[in-house]
Amino acid sequence: MKASHLLFGFACLSMSTLAIADPTSLVLDDFSTGSYDTGYIGANNVGQWVNASSAIGGSRYVGLNVISNPLDNSAKARVRTSGTNDFSLILDPGVQATSSLQYGQNGLGLNMKDYRDISLAFNTADRDLDIKLTLFGTNGSTLKSWTQSYTNIDNSGVVKFGLGDTSSFAKVEKIAFDFIPKTGSDFSLRKVTATVVPEPSAILAVGCGVAMFIRKRKRS
Repeated sequence: MKASHLLFGFACLSMSTLAIADPTSLVLDDFSTGSYDTGYIGANNVGQWVNASSAIGGSRYVGLNVISNPLDNSAKARVRTSGTNDFSLILDPGVQATSSLQYGQNGLGLNMKDYRDISLAFNTADRDLDIKLTLFGTNGSTLKSWTQSYTNIDNSGVVKFGLGDTSSFAKVEKIAFDFIPKTGSDFSLRKVTATVVPEPSAILAVGCGVAMFIRKRKRS
């Protein structure tokens, strides 16, 4: 086999392997913009959309739902954008509450067919925590939802949702996270990312094109 043919085959194989083995990450939110603070409340539901250029879609909804608070203690959901960039839930003992993050106030129109997973990077979580991830399509339809339970998320733990078959995710209009901690528990979330796998055929075509160009140059 000629050296040019070897070069062509090697380039195609290398680029194909790279397409599979080297996924990239899309930051859905790093909480560097769009500060928000609920203040302290006894028992109430509160939520608000906030302009946040660092969040996918340019805005973020923060919600807090206090379910039970027999001692009238404090509950707080906040986004800090200076010093420590994070979304955190702070509950005093005896308070049972859930919180939520949503993206896509005006619709994302995001093609997620080539996404592998969505990950949440925590700073801390002092007790068990259930997390529900929901992807919505047009007209508010639920494309798919996942609920997972995590124990002792701490020391920069990362929680990953494997998306599985993403063929129906060609147009995601809203992404929602619901956090359901145990009574009186706190957590701090620092980043939300999605893993994108580059399409093998596209990168392979580029690699083969480069190899063919080199082969032609060698012949001339």
